[in-house]
Amino acid sequence: MLFRSRAGQIVTPRELIKEVGYDAARFFMVQHSLTSHMDFDLDLASERSERNPVYYVQYAYVRLQSILRRAKERGVIGEVGPALELSGDPILTHTLELNLMRQLYRFPEEVGDIARHFEVHGLAYYAMDLAKTVHIFYRHVPVLAAVDTILVTNRLQLVLAARSVLGKTLDLLGLGKPDVM
Repeated sequence: MLFRSRAGQIVTPRELIKEVGYDAARFFMVQHSLTSHMDFDLDLASERSERNPVYYVQYAYVRLQSILRRAKERGVIGEVGPALELSGDPILTHTLELNLMRQLYRFPEEVGDIARHFEVHGLAYYAMDLAKTVHIFYRHVPVLAAVDTILVTNRLQLVLAARSVLGKTLDLLGLGKPDVM
């Protein structure tokens, strides 16, 4: 497979990966249907901003990791894992919590559709949708600043679930899961 640059030069996949990195090259390739034309934007793929879709998705994962790391540092939780138990009241009712739960709930169906129709680009779109929901949740829902300790525990469980699903999505896409960016 060869790519033609704006200047009309031929670029090999190895050169492309060297230029933008493996994760960006892979994500930009996977996000397009096999039956559609693909324009590879080298400048966008090289950017380290929310405009770059792979950076945007991986940064959502990093944000979830940072919430869990801060919770552990503050002694709110011990080892991050299933040791946390969901508590009764107060239940998660914030609109952004519910939006995140809905996105997580879609994951098995999305994977099933992708497998049935051989449309891997759907996973990239799901990853972008989930990342957007995570970023909005991160900005507007105070996980560790909640007054009620039961609410903190329940929100941390949601963060664990989101990290798990986003991590599996990144794994399926063949992308790295960075701890910090």
